[in-house]
Amino acid sequence: MATFVPNMNIRESYQRLKQWQKSPVAFTMSHDKHRCQNCGHEFEGNFCPCCGQRGGTGLVTWHSIREGVMDLWGIGTRSMPYTLWQLLFRPGYLIGEYISGRKQVSFPPVKMLVIVATLIFVINNLTQIHIFGPEDTQTATEAADLMGRMELWLSKHYDWASLLFFMFLLLPTNIVFRYSPRLATHNLPQGFFIQVFNSTLFLILVFLTGVVTWAMNLQSTDTSALAELCIIITLQLIIVYSQLFGYSLWDTVWRIAMVGILSVFEILTVAVLLQLLSIVFTASDYGHTDTRISAGLFGVAAFLLTVECYKAAFYDRPVQSRWQRAKEKAVLVFLCLNILGHIAFIIADIHKTFVNDGGTDVGNWISRIVVFGISLIVLITVTTALVRKMRQRHR
Repeated sequence: MATFVPNMNIRESYQRLKQWQKSPVAFTMSHDKHRCQNCGHEFEGNFCPCCGQRGGTGLVTWHSIREGVMDLWGIGTRSMPYTLWQLLFRPGYLIGEYISGRKQVSFPPVKMLVIVATLIFVINNLTQIHIFGPEDTQTATEAADLMGRMELWLSKHYDWASLLFFMFLLLPTNIVFRYSPRLATHNLPQGFFIQVFNSTLFLILVFLTGVVTWAMNLQSTDTSALAELCIIITLQLIIVYSQLFGYSLWDTVWRIAMVGILSVFEILTVAVLLQLLSIVFTASDYGHTDTRISAGLFGVAAFLLTVECYKAAFYDRPVQSRWQRAKEKAVLVFLCLNILGHIAFIIADIHKTFVNDGGTDVGNWISRIVVFGISLIVLITVTTALVRKMRQRHR
């Protein structure tokens, strides 16, 4: 009996996919001769070297009307569909090419983001799919202050809230991935376009997830919707950042966790500032102002200390003066104290949950343990790298 033998095995298919991801476009020069309808110059190639008009452009016909309408949405030249296709299957490589100067084959990212967000916003409001989770029934009048109204608006517009969220990753990503193997010393303007592409990809993934959930008639709650968003963001960042910056899987994962920690401090600080502005504009609730100011100062201090710890461990900076050596040792002590504090909290939380409370709050305990466990892993990784760096310098 004859057996079926595929033309290529799974490994070969994967290698071909990786090769396509790294180099998907093969540019070819046309050798057709043209006479430019714009300037009259005769040339051979794809574009007129005198005025830049595309070769083969002729008189206006009915076909020209269709092209004009489709070009408005970036479909006529296939640039936007092609860019979205690459964004789904080779996002990190596409982003790296764009911010490195290869912009010709990519649709403008900001324009693409606006078009995708608008289409998804319309679909989400005109259908029963509820792409971003169950609809919030709270009314705007129930939000008394500025902060409450802003939170309500964001809860009803998950699409625009996601765009705002990725902007919080801009500065932490620049700090943590600044000296990466594949994209060394990327700057903040490049980081802006990285997050614009990230936002577009996130909206597409959430849209596809929402469609699948709706098609399978699965009921979604606030908790499940939040869990889906967190899973999508995590997996997306792992794939995008590993392709974009060139780190190994483990190095990418724990650095993304570091980005998340810094982003939490950023969000805490901004939330406190918004609360203080809300107090100023509504002239109410002055009793907790000191607490809010303290929380904001804690967010700023925690952000700066975390950044200093990461720089001390991974930035290649000369440590020569006594002040620099003392600061490095202080950072090491700070990291060790944080590790001990995290371990003490986890032990105390386990004792409280299973001994004092009898295991009645296991769900919230698991979420706390996961958060503090991830933070503890990041602290241990940074501390180990700093100790290794100090030992190498003293050899």
